[in-house]
Amino acid sequence: MGAKRIASIASSVVFGVALVGYPVVAYFAFRHLSPRVASAVLLVVFIPAAVSRLSARSRAALAPLAMLPLVTVGLLLGSAALGSTGLALLVPVLVNATLLLAFGATLVSGPPMIERFARLQVDDLQPAELRWCRGWTLGWSAFFLVNGSIALYLSQLPTMEAWTTYNGLVAYILMGTMFGVEYSVRKYRFGRLGTHLLDRILRRTFEALGHPPR
Repeated sequence: MGAKRIASIASSVVFGVALVGYPVVAYFAFRHLSPRVASAVLLVVFIPAAVSRLSARSRAALAPLAMLPLVTVGLLLGSAALGSTGLALLVPVLVNATLLLAFGATLVSGPPMIERFARLQVDDLQPAELRWCRGWTLGWSAFFLVNGSIALYLSQLPTMEAWTTYNGLVAYILMGTMFGVEYSVRKYRFGRLGTHLLDRILRRTFEALGHPPR
């Protein structure tokens, strides 16, 4: 693996971690620093990932999820230029809009996003499983629409406390719960249990419930 590839992966990992922690980091940054300085601090983290995407020069680099670093940097630059937190608080809205676009697009072009995840474990999906995957892809699209709308509303409030609590905690709990419910019920209904830790736990749980795994 070349040095450029390693640097690209590293910047993507840093960006992902920074994006997850963004609400909390932004809260403390904007609370203790001026909007311009706080935005500049955040840019130090996000610019490397954006540069990596610009240098990729591939179709993948233009995919919705891959555009997140670029647009995030744009919002932070705008926040720094205006000396205001307004644009910086729209980053969670951007994330949800991008995920909505990514999931929604697969409902049109196919295969649905959840089906793509399911096929990472098993390729011969049955018609009932395909309907399930499409339905849950639609459900996730609706979730990102509602979640992004809430994030947009909270970004307009005069203080950041509610914005930080929801985007930095509540939204992740909701996403984790939705993922856990979908994955567990899919495995309970259709089987297809693998050998990794999560599926081993589910296998034992289903056996305890008197539902032998397939």
